[in-house]
Amino acid sequence: MKAILLAGGYGTRLFPLTLRIPKVMVPVAGKPSLEHVVAACVSGGIRDIVISLNTTQKAIEDYFDDGKKWDAKISYVYEETKSDSDKLGAIGAVQYAAKAAGIEGECVIIGGDNVFYGLDLNSLRSFHSEKKSNATIALYELSDRKDVEQYGVVELDGKGRVVRIQEKPRESEAVSKLASMAVYHLDEAFLKECLPKFIADRKAEGRKPDKLGELWGHFLSSHAIYGKAFPCMWGDTNSTKTYVESNRQAMRFIVGNAQAKTGWHATDGETIQIRGKPDISPHAHIKGPCIVEDGAEIGDGASVGGGTYVGRNAKIGGRAVVSGSILFRDCEVGAGARVTHSVLDIGAKAGRDANVEPYCIVGYGASVGADAHLVQESRIWPQVQVADGAIISGDVVLAEGLWKEKVMTRELF
Repeated sequence: MKAILLAGGYGTRLFPLTLRIPKVMVPVAGKPSLEHVVAACVSGGIRDIVISLNTTQKAIEDYFDDGKKWDAKISYVYEETKSDSDKLGAIGAVQYAAKAAGIEGECVIIGGDNVFYGLDLNSLRSFHSEKKSNATIALYELSDRKDVEQYGVVELDGKGRVVRIQEKPRESEAVSKLASMAVYHLDEAFLKECLPKFIADRKAEGRKPDKLGELWGHFLSSHAIYGKAFPCMWGDTNSTKTYVESNRQAMRFIVGNAQAKTGWHATDGETIQIRGKPDISPHAHIKGPCIVEDGAEIGDGASVGGGTYVGRNAKIGGRAVVSGSILFRDCEVGAGARVTHSVLDIGAKAGRDANVEPYCIVGYGASVGADAHLVQESRIWPQVQVADGAIISGDVVLAEGLWKEKVMTRELF
């Protein structure tokens, strides 16, 4: 059996980070998010994998190559698109990839920006077979009912058959807290007959075949559509908030090696992973889960909080506080600065005593001046220089011609 991984999105909600790096390749717990999906396929017995991309994403093929490193056979299908506006849509991408790869039997479809641990694809396959289902949806029970407004949710009957689907309903109107994880098992008939029919109907109406929830909903009365909930960790890299939170959750599954380290203060040492030879002050404090890469520097009195990834040669100054954040290689956090639940891309800088509130992105080579303040969910485009003492709320965008050539690095993180 084959898996199709849908990875061709342009990641506009994760700009400016995805101006440089494909959304599915941002680091989650120290490795590209798509690598977690590939590993889940292999552990679930699916080694024949097709990755659906757009033409700007050659870096993904460069990284995974033929898949041998992961004990898989990986091939690639490229949509001839240039932006979100001319993409085929998620459903169109499934059909395009299946045809291009010659997939005719049952298969698994997975959104490439997923991050999950504990979803057993073998169990999904067994459930699909047992129920004689045409299409089976992997589900996750949301802990916070408010989150239903961000996802497609479903209602099941007592046997697990889907009876209703809602796309991002209001909290007060949601039929359940069971969210689709963008992981689907399709049988041969659904792939060959239902999918083409739905796409043809949508095109005849002048609509893009994009939302998978509409596909399942269209066939609820005529076909067996089932759902299975999994008690697992699940998130995605769709936005700054979901990316940061997915990284923090995934870090709980890293295997640490810091217990034998001495000379600096650490808590939860079993979930602190030290790679290579970073320079960590004996007066620094690190709380797991955390990954510190080779060449990183953590200064006197600095505090690195749980869920933080510190990339190669990144520098955290004395008394700085970094928590739940992703620091790409060569970025700098100045003395006394505070970075909370945010992302600093390659070479980005937060100056002395700067304050970066949750869910901000500081782009490639950009800098935030001393004593400057980034308000929650602000985004700083590549090469932008934020002045000392400035207060920024929202996006600061630099013309493409002033940064584009400078971010064309082959290194992902």
